[in-house]
Amino acid sequence: MSRPAVACSPCPAGCSRSARSSAPPAPPSRRAALIVLTARIASAALVGGMLTPIASAQDAAGQPEAAKVHPLKKAISYAKISQQAAEALPSYTATFKRREIVNGKPVQNLARMKFRAEPFSVYLRFTNEENAGRQVLYVEDQNDGKMMVREAAGISSIAGTVNLAPDSALVTTNSRHPITRAGLANLTRGVVEQWTAESRYGECDVKYFAEAELNGRPVVVIESSHPIPRREFRFARTRLWMDKETKLPVRLQQYEFRRGGGEPVLAEDYTYTDIKTDVRLSDRDFHPASYKL
Repeated sequence: MSRPAVACSPCPAGCSRSARSSAPPAPPSRRAALIVLTARIASAALVGGMLTPIASAQDAAGQPEAAKVHPLKKAISYAKISQQAAEALPSYTATFKRREIVNGKPVQNLARMKFRAEPFSVYLRFTNEENAGRQVLYVEDQNDGKMMVREAAGISSIAGTVNLAPDSALVTTNSRHPITRAGLANLTRGVVEQWTAESRYGECDVKYFAEAELNGRPVVVIESSHPIPRREFRFARTRLWMDKETKLPVRLQQYEFRRGGGEPVLAEDYTYTDIKTDVRLSDRDFHPASYKL
């Protein structure tokens, strides 16, 4: 039996872009209990195929649509709790898994991560078979704003350490986001910005999965979705996974609208596991000499 939302500790859960589907998406885990808090606003006025902000629309009774509580309002409040939990961390280590569709091609990586908030610093050592041993180091305002990359094997390893701008063509052909967007705080910050912008319009469903799990840890998943492709919605469906105990964001899934209709396509999937927050990372942890870069 599903437990009511109030029975769950005050923590959050996810959204994306897709064509209309008669069946709801499957819950993120077998144990996931769909909380009956699904809210929907699907009567926003249309102007030339675009949505009119609900603040300027009126319902059948002549009442402003803005007077209604948008389903994303509660989701945004939960996401902000998660964002604050992430921003409170000065540093941490984690295992980071990335799955993306980049220029039509699937890309997948697994890496051990070291992260420091001030100055913004990221170190990655890849562990998946294809990129095993690759190292990436980026420290804000150092190395002329470039990240240092060193391959462990193959022809590319002959070049040794290579300095690349985070937004260089060599990077963007294999990643949808630059390394400057890495980290837990950036993950939730992006979701808050997205949902805040989408809350200006209708055609939105929000669902809560209060008994989901990720790697054996209890999480809450918030899912937002849009039934019809609109230029106002970049994604058809978004799922934000939040650890119940720490309130930290541990996974984000973004689904794009499928061309021609049908189920949305998973375009971005970022997962953080084995998060260690009781660490004190120093300059040495982000110095090239520490990794022979």
